[in-house]
Amino acid sequence: MVGLMASVLGISLLAATPHGNLVDETKYAEVLTKHVKDSQVDYASLKKDRAALDEYLKVVAAVPKADFDKASKEAQVAYLLNAYNAYTIESILDN
Repeated sequence: MVGLMASVLGISLLAATPHGNLVDETKYAEVLTKHVKDSQVDYASLKKDRAALDEYLKVVAAVPKADFDKASKEAQVAYLLNAYNAYTIESILDN
């Protein structure tokens, strides 16, 4: 399951073009690069170093519905996949 989630995480970052994203994915990409190795999320290290994840989630939560509605379908899907995966990671860390 963890390997599958890590694979989905990586794929979702590639789903939108750099010019069409609803949010800057840089912080989330840094989280994944630093804490996902060989398709495995290192939750212990991420729990100790979660500032970038928390910052990314604040940005995700601040996207106005009007901006989401105006975005391309590809950007919407990338946003939703990344948000879902990031909130799932947050939930795992919190529990």
